[in-house]
Amino acid sequence: MLPKQTAQQVLGLLISCSLFLSIPASVHAAGNKASLDTRVDRLERRISHLSELMMQVDALKRENSELRGQIELQNHTIDSLKNRQRDLYIDIDQRLTKLQTNSQPATTADAAPVTGSSAAGSATPVAEISSPAPVSVTPAPVVLSSSISREEQAAYDKANRLLISADRRYPEAIKAFQAFLKKYPNSKLAGNAQYWLAEAYYVSQKNTEALLEFSKVMQLYPSSRKVPGAMLKTGYLHHSAGRIAEARDMLNKIISRYPKSSEAALAKQRLSRIQKAN
Repeated sequence: MLPKQTAQQVLGLLISCSLFLSIPASVHAAGNKASLDTRVDRLERRISHLSELMMQVDALKRENSELRGQIELQNHTIDSLKNRQRDLYIDIDQRLTKLQTNSQPATTADAAPVTGSSAAGSATPVAEISSPAPVSVTPAPVVLSSSISREEQAAYDKANRLLISADRRYPEAIKAFQAFLKKYPNSKLAGNAQYWLAEAYYVSQKNTEALLEFSKVMQLYPSSRKVPGAMLKTGYLHHSAGRIAEARDMLNKIISRYPKSSEAALAKQRLSRIQKAN
C-alpha cells in the first residue's frame, strides 16, 4: 500500500496525463469539423456554379431554337422569292415569244439580245460539277421555219407550264421539252425550247446535263435570243466547278459580243467576284 500522500501524487499525475492526452484529440476533432465545413462550402459553390451553367445551356437552347425558326422562315421566304422570280422570268419569255411570232427571225449570230432575258435566272443556286460535258462534235446550226403552228405553240406552252408549276415539276418539264425538240426540231421556238430544257436541268442542279444543253443553244441556235443567257449560265457552271480560266473566257465573250445586255452586266459582276476571290 502506498502512503496516502504518495497515492494522491500518483492520482494527480494520472489526471494530468489524461488531460494532456485529451487535448490533441479535441484539436483533431475541431480540425475535422473545419475541414468538413470547407468541403461543404466548396460543394455548395460547385453546385451553384453548375446550376448557373445549366441555366445558361437552357438559354442557349432557347436562342438556338429561335434562330432555327428564323432561318426556316428566311429559307421559306427565299424559296418563295425564287419561285416568283422564276415565274416572272418565264412569263416574260412567253410574252416575248408570242411577240416574236409576228416578227422576222434574226439572221446573224450576233442578233441583239433581249435585255434582262437571263437576269432573273441568275439567282438559282448552282451545285458543284466534276467535269465539263461539251458536245463532242460541233453540229451545224438548225435551219428554223418562219412560222409557228398551233400544235407547236401548244406543246411549247405545255412544257413551260410544267417548268413554272408551283410543285416544281422539273423532270416532267425536261421530258416535255425533249419531246418538243424531237417532234419540232426546226420550229421557230426550238431555240427557246432548247434553252428552257437546259434551264430545267440547271434549276434541278443536274449541272453536267445543263452544261451540255446550254452548249447546244449556242451551237444549234446561234441566232437565238437565248444565246447570251446560255453563255452566262455556262460561265457560272465553269466557275462553280472551279474552272476559272474557262469561266473568265466565257464571261468576257458575253461582254465583248453583247456589251449592252443585262447578261454583260451580270458577267462583269461575276468577273469582279472571281477577281476578288483570286
